[in-house]
Amino acid sequence: MDVELLVEKDPMLSGMQNVLLAMFLVYERYVNTDSHWKPYIDILPHKFDTIMYLRKEEIMLLKQSTTAFRKSYIFFSSIIFTFNCFAYL
Repeated sequence: MDVELLVEKDPMLSGMQNVLLAMFLVYERYVNTDSHWKPYIDILPHKFDTIMYLRKEEIMLLKQSTTAFRKSYIFFSSIIFTFNCFAYL
């Protein structure tokens, strides 16, 4: 995977190391199936307990705490913004 080419195409990537890492992991898992990193990638979790994976009912429970709901909303919004930026790469 030519990361430099991706960064040249979209300079915003250079400031988003987490997105570069995610793209690298996806590439190594699904494209480069004989990757040196395969043993590590195979033990990574397939499911996470973040706001992105909550059901609507669980999110509604957060409204009982203004602070928890606000922080969750900000986190959720930043993730949506990040991935919308890369929808057109």
